[in-house]
Amino acid sequence: MTVKFLSQDWLDLNRELAAGLAEQPGASAMMMYRITDGPDGDVVFCTDVADGRIVGNELGENPDAPVTMTVGYDDFEKMTRGQLDATAALMQGKVTVDGDLSKVMALMPLTTSADYQAVQQQVLDQTDF
Repeated sequence: MTVKFLSQDWLDLNRELAAGLAEQPGASAMMMYRITDGPDGDVVFCTDVADGRIVGNELGENPDAPVTMTVGYDDFEKMTRGQLDATAALMQGKVTVDGDLSKVMALMPLTTSADYQAVQQQVLDQTDF
């Protein structure tokens, strides 16, 4: 079974597969993502991470999110596929951050861990782009 990239089912799959990740105290942030210029228009979703675990992943805006990351669809797809490093994309201006950048940086050790990468590969294997 595959799920459509950037759909609520895709967000749910991310949350479900990441549920077994080890707790990582301090790796916590709520971030809103604005993915622009996609085949179906712009997509906005909010991800809430608490101590290294995704506790919320919902389509739509969340005015309580202290950080909004904006990235074009093509670059976000490349990041999801592992073809574009998120830190490099940020430094190259392909990702813009509005809000507290330290919240984003707090999650970097999590996103580079082998366990997280394995989960992302599972999501990738079940994603229909």
